[in-house]
Amino acid sequence: MRVLFDLLVTAVDGTSLDVTATVSNVHRLCKHGYQHEAAGYPQIRLITLVACGTRAVICAVFGPTSVGESVAGLRLTRSLRA
Repeated sequence: MRVLFDLLVTAVDGTSLDVTATVSNVHRLCKHGYQHEAAGYPQIRLITLVACGTRAVICAVFGPTSVGESVAGLRLTRSLRA
């Protein structure tokens, strides 16, 4: 683990994952639009808080891709402690 000034160095990163195109997933997550049609699989966004150096996952949140990484990443702050 990397420590700087007695604090654990962490990073936030996000990615989008395809999910099965079930009726509930399509309704809740929507498909991506291309011009006037929807295409591809519905997607979810995964945002993780990881320890730099070891890459250990400290916390992770899932959500729709309509919510940006910076907004969803705020939910990760509940795992940060002094």
